[in-house]
Amino acid sequence: MDQEQRKLAEELFFSGPRTTSFAKLLYFGIFDAARVFPYPEPPAAEGSRIQHLLERLDGFLESEVDPDWIDRNAAIPDQVIRGLGKLGMMGLTIPTEYGGLAMSQYAYCRAMEHVAGRCGSTALMINAHQSIGLKALVLYGTEEQKARWLPPLARGEMLAAFSLTEPNAGSDVASIETEAAYDASRQVYTITGRKQWTTNGSIAGVLTVMAKTLVDT
Repeated sequence: MDQEQRKLAEELFFSGPRTTSFAKLLYFGIFDAARVFPYPEPPAAEGSRIQHLLERLDGFLESEVDPDWIDRNAAIPDQVIRGLGKLGMMGLTIPTEYGGLAMSQYAYCRAMEHVAGRCGSTALMINAHQSIGLKALVLYGTEEQKARWLPPLARGEMLAAFSLTEPNAGSDVASIETEAAYDASRQVYTITGRKQWTTNGSIAGVLTVMAKTLVDT
C-alpha cells in the first residue's frame, strides 16, 4: 500500500469520532450494556409466528433427533432432514414464492439456538445449507436458477453446501486458487481447481463454489 492509498484508507476509517468497540471493551472486562440493550424485539405478528415455529420445532427435536446416535454414526438420518423441511426449517429465510417461510434473521437465530441446544451436528448442517450454501442463490441467482433449485432446497429434499477451503487456502478468500473461466459459446463457466472440507459436500445437491473469475482489462 503506497502513501496515498494509506492516507485515503485512514480518512475512510478514522474520519468520524473514535470510540472503543463493544468487543474490545469486553477484552478489558467492561460490559457496555447501553450498546446492546434494549434488545430488539420483533413485531407482534412475527413474534407469534416465531413462537409457533419454536413450539413445533422443540417437539420434533425431542422426538426425532438423537444427538448421540448422530455423533456415533457421523450421519443425520434422511427422515430428520425431511422432517425439518416439513417444519420449514430448511427454507426459513427463503422467499415464500419459492416455498420458504421468508422469516427474519432474528427468527432464524432463535430457531438455530433451539436446534443447537439439542444437536450441534444438526445445527451445523442447517447453518451450512441455509446461511452460506443457498444464500448466494437467493441474493444473486437468476430467476430460472431460483425456480429450479430453491423449492426442493426449502423442502429439505436437497441440501446446499459451501465450498471455499483449498489445500493452500483456509478461510482466506483472497488466497484461493480455483478459477472459473466463462465459455461464451456455451454460456457456462468451467471451474478448475481443488476444494476440501466442504461442509455438507458429501450429501448436497447444490454447491456454492468460491472461485476467481478472469476479468478482461
